[in-house]
Amino acid sequence: MPLLSEPRWSTLPWQLDVRDIHRRSEQNRIAKVDAVNQSQSLLSGVPLVESPFFSETLPQLEFDERTKAVAFQLHREGWAIIDFPDPEIDLVAERIKKSLHSRFDWDSWQAKGWRDNDALRIQDAYEFSADVQRVAANPEILRLLSTLYGRRAWPFQTLNFPVGGQQHFHPDSVHFSSVPERFGCAVWVALEDIGPNQGPLMYYSGSHKWPIYVNEHIGRCRARESGPPSSQPFEALWEALVRVNAVEADRFFAKKGQAFIWTANLLHAGSRQTDPNLTRWSQETHYYFEGCSYYSPMESDPFYGHIVFQSLRNIANGEPMPNMYCGHRVPSWFVRGMTSRTIWERRLRNKLRRGFATSGDR
Repeated sequence: MPLLSEPRWSTLPWQLDVRDIHRRSEQNRIAKVDAVNQSQSLLSGVPLVESPFFSETLPQLEFDERTKAVAFQLHREGWAIIDFPDPEIDLVAERIKKSLHSRFDWDSWQAKGWRDNDALRIQDAYEFSADVQRVAANPEILRLLSTLYGRRAWPFQTLNFPVGGQQHFHPDSVHFSSVPERFGCAVWVALEDIGPNQGPLMYYSGSHKWPIYVNEHIGRCRARESGPPSSQPFEALWEALVRVNAVEADRFFAKKGQAFIWTANLLHAGSRQTDPNLTRWSQETHYYFEGCSYYSPMESDPFYGHIVFQSLRNIANGEPMPNMYCGHRVPSWFVRGMTSRTIWERRLRNKLRRGFATSGDR
């Protein structure tokens, strides 16, 4: 008697359909991954949310709807609003306000400071305030930013404001930047409800897509100057850019616990406060991303041999963050040499100028 053959389940029509579906699904998944990897490899030195391949890359990534919405908003407008991801943010905000209140000269500011567009702020309060550090190093924020930019985010600076910032609008990229550029952002958190008379944030949507302009673009050689750093030489340019692009400022009337994320090149400011009896408590944290070099463009003239590197620590864990370039660490002797040369040249130049001024008075 012939042996009975095993049932040929693999030849059943319904099973062929399932296997075919699985095979095609896997092929599509691989194709999507390949497309994403190709886009990222073509411009690995550009943040995901700033990439020209953003529109074709985002649908292929397994982001939840909230993350996709934030990514799309940052790409299109340069900013996004979220609820700060700390269930105790109200209590944390009250503790920050209470601990920092006595550090400000309220009488002077209410008497004349607000009229002179002065701002009250404390930089790097995370060094002595666990709550400020907690806000800056929030793990959900770090995860979100790392996902959106394609590199691991780390906080390097905090600013705490009890009133409106009252400064000229500017991009952060002129003050501190990275190579590759645009790997920087800020997260501003409202520590109270903020209305129109409290100096709310103002910003120019879409301005993050404009070129990043630094000293060479305005014919400025900072290495030949003395005195404290200032972004004032750029203000006329920013005003002209707003005019020719016909954009108007928006203002963010925040609810306590809301956070405003903006990209490195977005024009923004703390608008003028119109009632000196009101407060505008907030915390602004600046973030860089791993694998970059970090420097101050406003203070640097790279092709004049003048780079002001930043030697920074990760607020989240206190670790020093190396300056990197294309996967290689920038030699420490070069960073130290540039830093010491910059300080020495400026001190010498100031000394010589003071000497010439004194001799001219005689």
